[in-house]
Amino acid sequence: WMGAFVQSSNLCEKLFCTGVPVWYVHTSAYISPNMKVVQPVLLTHPDHIITGMYTEGSKVCPFKVIYCGPGGHSHH
Repeated sequence: WMGAFVQSSNLCEKLFCTGVPVWYVHTSAYISPNMKVVQPVLLTHPDHIITGMYTEGSKVCPFKVIYCGPGGHSHH
């Protein structure tokens, strides 16, 4: 799935109007009454995704990519 997380209401509206899935990250107090909210969600940190780095001497490196291709339930 592709989409965008935004904090700007103007950018949120522009992306939504072009058909891009968008998540407007803001407290409910700042959401305009005329904004169409499909489903409010609680933003949480996924604890099952490893985003670590490792070091080689003094150089910090990301872990190598182990899969590159189409996404799906068996490719994450």
